Amino acid sequence: MIRGSYSPERNSGPEKKGGVLSEYYQLRRTAIKDLLAYCAFLVGFLGSAPFAWRYLALELERGSLVRGLWYFFGIVFAAGVFAGTAGLCAGIVIGWVWERYHRRRRRERQRRREAEEKKEMETPSATTVDELAAQRERKRRGLTGI
Repeated sequence: MIRGSYSPERNSGPEKKGGVLSEYYQLRRTAIKDLLAYCAFLVGFLGSAPFAWRYLALELERGSLVRGLWYFFGIVFAAGVFAGTAGLCAGIVIGWVWERYHRRRRRERQRRREAEEKKEMETPSATTVDELAAQRERKRRGLTGI
């Protein structure tokens, strides 16, 4: 079950006043953002290894293993950080777009549901229709007192 929290500084929007603020959207946006940042970091980190390998091999041939390792890990780590930052930015945008889409869809569904309920309330039930038809028939025949 998702629990909500209330804090006056977080509840500034018109739909958030005077009640419990659900963390549904915040949790999902954070999950989307974090997952994309992590996956992008891994892709950048592992994807840059073949390019950084040649610097390690070159320094090994020169006899400088430590410098080759520094080059290798520096290139791989930097590529991972840059890719992770790009993934973080993409995750923020995708999470925001998802939230807007989901809120709009929920609003439309709620409007439809309310319209259907209103229509059901306005439409008389079958027994009411039968009773109204019987009353009209009695009026037509002049039997209004029965």
